[in-house]
Amino acid sequence: MARKALYLDKSMVNDNGQHVPVIVVEGTDGYYPTDWEWGTDYAKARGLVDDYNTKTLRLSDIDVLEIVASSIRGQFI
Repeated sequence: MARKALYLDKSMVNDNGQHVPVIVVEGTDGYYPTDWEWGTDYAKARGLVDDYNTKTLRLSDIDVLEIVASSIRGQFI
């Protein structure tokens, strides 16, 4: 089963100025949008993403990087 992670960068903001994370699936090109609005403060929103990945999904920072890289790598192969 492919691992999943939440991802957020500073450009992921909706029309209301809310940061909106995406779901990345290991080995799958691209990402899946969410409709979760996690505030206008990037640092706080990023902290929520990190906490979710760590505490809920049980992923390390390296795991998340591997998952995100695998979704990008597929676009260039």
